[in-house]
Parts: sequence; C-alpha cells; structure tokens
Amino acid sequence: MCNAIWAFAFVGLFYKNLKGFYLVKTSTEEVPMNACVGIAFVTDDYSFHSAFKLAAECCESAKKSAKEEKNLRNGFAGNWMDYHIAEGSSLQELDMMRERFYVTGEQLSLVCRPYCLDVEATGQWNDYRLLMRRVSSLRKLSLTTDRKSMLIQSYMSGAREFWHRIALLGRTDHDMVEMLGEPLCKDNEGIEHAAWYDAMEVADLVLENRRECRCWV
Repeated sequence: MCNAIWAFAFVGLFYKNLKGFYLVKTSTEEVPMNACVGIAFVTDDYSFHSAFKLAAECCESAKKSAKEEKNLRNGFAGNWMDYHIAEGSSLQELDMMRERFYVTGEQLSLVCRPYCLDVEATGQWNDYRLLMRRVSSLRKLSLTTDRKSMLIQSYMSGAREFWHRIALLGRTDHDMVEMLGEPLCKDNEGIEHAAWYDAMEVADLVLENRRECRCWV
C-alpha cells in the first residue's frame, strides 16, 4: 500500500535492483530471477480486500504474458507489470472489465497492458519505457483535464471522431503525433490498440520530477 504517485516509482526501483540476480547460477546453468507486478489504483472508499484482489488479478495478467512462449528470453520468463484504475466499487473480474469497458465497437483495445519492463522490449508496442516517455510528453503538452478527457472519449467514439479531435487540437497545440508517436498500434496478433490511452490515464499518477526518485527504468 502506498500513495498512488509512488507505485510506478517503486516498480522501477524494484526492477532496477533485481537485475543481475539469479535463482540458480552455476558453471553450467544460469536461471535469472524475474518478477511480475500488479498494481491497483483505488480510492479510499475501496475495501482492502477488493483492492488486494484487483492487484492480484493484475499480477496474474502480467505473469500470463511473461510465460507466453513468444515473450520468453532464452527460454525464461521476463519481468512484466499490469495495473488497473478502479472506478466505483465494481467487483467484476479484470478480464471481464477489460472486455466490457476497454474494447470499442470497432474492436479497438483501449489498453496496451500488461507492459514489459525488460530492455529487450525497447521500442515494442508494450514497452514500459515507451509508456513513461508518453507520460513525459503529455506533461510537456500541458493538456487540460477537459482536453485529455475529450481525447479519451474520442478513442471510444471511433477512428473518424478520434482523428477529427486530433486535427482540432493540432490547430492550437503542438503536433501530438510528433510528440507521442502514432496513436494506434498493433500487437503480435494484429489486434489494434489505442497507444496513448494508458499514458493519458496515468499521467497524473506518476512522479512529475524524475529527480524526486532515481528509480525510473
């Protein structure tokens, strides 16, 4: 349990200090230590039991991705994290919530979670560092809460509405595509994801000044 703004910082610190450790290290065998993380962002009216259950489901989601054959590193699982921002006191299963509330009518997945913490994922669609760079770029854009909400809602309204909103913002603000990268991306199965959505959701839940915590990865 911690203040929300410390959650990602703690993950970064843990991962940073995990690198270089092994479960088994002999002259003939090396098994690197790995960890998966689940984070539940909840309000103070959320029960501890519900929050813990949600975090555990996020952790299981991260483990599932880490163990997928396509994500193995030399046959070993890597380091992954998943999170969820709880709204209200819903006790629905994580997979059910993702399918019901985070997939649009055009079958666009709003989230890119879980994210891989390992450097081998650099530049991939689910790279944790890419998420943090988008958060940093959003800070530089200084979008108002209303404008961020407008972008989030336009993702849900369909591709035509989304690009219309991007064009409108481009007339008065910085070029968002130039700063954040392409707003849509595809995973290894060809499923389309909203590349900016996660960053817009957590932009206010990350330490604003990196000097406050030297544990970003």
